[in-house]
Amino acid sequence: MNPLVIDAVVVTFNPGPEFPGRLETYIRQVRRVLIIDNSTEPRDAFFASLSNAYGEALDVVRNGNNLGLAQAQNIGVSRAMGQGAEWVIFFDDD
Repeated sequence: MNPLVIDAVVVTFNPGPEFPGRLETYIRQVRRVLIIDNSTEPRDAFFASLSNAYGEALDVVRNGNNLGLAQAQNIGVSRAMGQGAEWVIFFDDD
């Protein structure tokens, strides 16, 4: 029996320093975590360090502004399904 292909979508908005610890728990449970970032503050270095740490297990989409939760989740689901996910689970950044 083949395991299900499950990705996680996490919508972020100016995530704090505790977020990487939470991300660690998400990544261990799914094939890939897609961060859809609605931050209004510059976060390039923050997300670059996470991308370097997790490689292909992490996909970061920077919206450049706050598109709202529903639109950001839709972006994540569309991207996850386009990358072969069969199921998507949502997590909060806090």
